[in-house]
Amino acid sequence: MVVADNSPGRPRPVPHTLRLATIGAGRIGSNHAAIVARQIPGVTPAAVSDPVPGTAERLATELGAPLATIALEAIRSVETDRPVTIAEVTA
Repeated sequence: MVVADNSPGRPRPVPHTLRLATIGAGRIGSNHAAIVARQIPGVTPAAVSDPVPGTAERLATELGAPLATIALEAIRSVETDRPVTIAEVTA
């Protein structure tokens, strides 16, 4: 069981782990994924995808997540009843 300390002195149980698929591993997507993965109890990085060579690889390594070569693989990596997906586009 994962425990989240959301109130002073009173941790509450989190019922299950959320799998995080990150699609778009640029500056904003990487920042969001790192914050969610590191600061929200119960979140597990499931996959990282980005069309720019090297971008997804860097974030996947940083988060300890598998690399998804296409976005669809990242989407399929999360459980369908509890998906958490970040998608960012920067121009």
